[in-house]
Amino acid sequence: MSSKTIDIDQEPVSTKVKTETISSILAAAFGEFIGTTFFIFLALTGAQAATGADPSATILMIATSFGLSLMVSIMMVARVSGGHLNPAVTIALASAGLVSVTKAAIYVVAQCIGATAGAALAHAVTQGSLVAYNQVAPGTSSGSAFLAEILLTFVLVLTVFTTAIDGKVDPGFAPTLIGFSVFAIHLSGIAIDGTSVNPARSLGAAVLSSHWDNHWIFWFGPIIGGLLATGTHKIFKITVE
Repeated sequence: MSSKTIDIDQEPVSTKVKTETISSILAAAFGEFIGTTFFIFLALTGAQAATGADPSATILMIATSFGLSLMVSIMMVARVSGGHLNPAVTIALASAGLVSVTKAAIYVVAQCIGATAGAALAHAVTQGSLVAYNQVAPGTSSGSAFLAEILLTFVLVLTVFTTAIDGKVDPGFAPTLIGFSVFAIHLSGIAIDGTSVNPARSLGAAVLSSHWDNHWIFWFGPIIGGLLATGTHKIFKITVE
């Protein structure tokens, strides 16, 4: 999930946007499409398998499915695209000047198409209707869910900055730490709104399930949380330096 291909044999990620050709951007965007497709496919099929389990076990199974699926998917495409797999991450990196606006826009489109394709594949291979769509839980207000998405995405994006971007952690280990953060985030957020922290994930599931209630929460919440994480990371850097 960096602005640059993760390579364990290279120096830490550059903090400047590199000049890239449109062909190289499209090739990287294809990596984002593939990575997001299989992230959502693996995560949603795992979540579907948890249907009918004991409620406490269901939350653990879904959290594990999303955390491990993201970890594996980042590893699949990190050397090609950086493994963002999430519009909130891409927008945060663009706001930090680590990704060009053009590349960020193309990445977000690729992620949304990939998430929809992944949800379609999950629906095709599992029984029954797709259940792992995001919705505000009964008894939870839309404002509470919105705040939860901001806070949980803040945790995810700040983890991306401090593991995959700063170069203080072995780049080969960064996907594992990011996957663990997603696991913890889902343990906290599933009971609130199913946990999005990824607008593309919510979009793909909504398209296949036709559940669009409060869909705005799963775009604006993660994007705001990611931007707040960007600002916090800049403060951290000033403090450390």
